[in-house]
Amino acid sequence: MNIKHILFDFDGTLADTMPIFVDIYKELSVTQGFKPLTAGDLPELRRMSIPEKCAKMGVPLTKLVTLRPRFMKLFRERLPNIRIFDGIPELLHELRARSIPVSILSSNDSDIIKEVLRRHQLETAFTSIAPSSSLFGKHKSIKKFLSSQGYRNGELLYVGDEQRDIEACKKVYVPVAAVSWGFDHEETLRSHKPDLFAWQPADIAAYVRKTLEGGSGA
Repeated sequence: MNIKHILFDFDGTLADTMPIFVDIYKELSVTQGFKPLTAGDLPELRRMSIPEKCAKMGVPLTKLVTLRPRFMKLFRERLPNIRIFDGIPELLHELRARSIPVSILSSNDSDIIKEVLRRHQLETAFTSIAPSSSLFGKHKSIKKFLSSQGYRNGELLYVGDEQRDIEACKKVYVPVAAVSWGFDHEETLRSHKPDLFAWQPADIAAYVRKTLEGGSGA
C-alpha cells in the first residue's frame, strides 16, 4: 500500500455531531410522531444499520429524504455547538507535514462543513469537500472521487465511523479505517473487518507512518 490521499467522513469522524443528531431527532419525533429516544436506546442503535435504526424508531426510510430540509435547518441553528474531536487537528498537521493531501466526503452540506472547519481554524487543511448524495450509494461517490484523482487501489485511504463506510469501501476496493468515537459501535465496525480500527486519531497517524515506511500497516 502506498497512501497518497486520505478521504475523511465528516459527521462522527471529524466532527462530534452525534449529540446534534440526537437533539434534532428528539425535536422532530414530537412533530412527526416517531418513537421517543431515550439514553437507553443509544447503545443498541449504535449496533444497528440505518434501516434497522429506522425500523426500531418507527421512521420510514422515505422520511429521511422528505425531512432533510427541516433537519438541515435545525442543524444550522446548532452550528456553534459542534466541536472537532480531540486529536484531529494534530493528525491533520502530521499528514500535512508528510505532504499527504486530505479531503472530505460527506452527505452533510458543504457550507456547513466549511463553517465548522472555519470555526476551528481548519479551513485550509483540506484540499476538497466532495458530496455524497445518497445514504446507501456511498461507494459510487468514493469511486467517482477515486477516478477524478487518478488513484490506483491502495493509494486512497478512507476514514469513517459507520458500517456503511466499510461496506462502501469494500465494494470499490479502497482501504478503510474505522474509528471508535463515531456513530457505530466497535463491535459492529470490527465485524465488517476494516483495514484499521482506530481508538484515537493518533492510531491513524501511526498506520500512515507504518505504511509509508514499508510495513503492512495492519
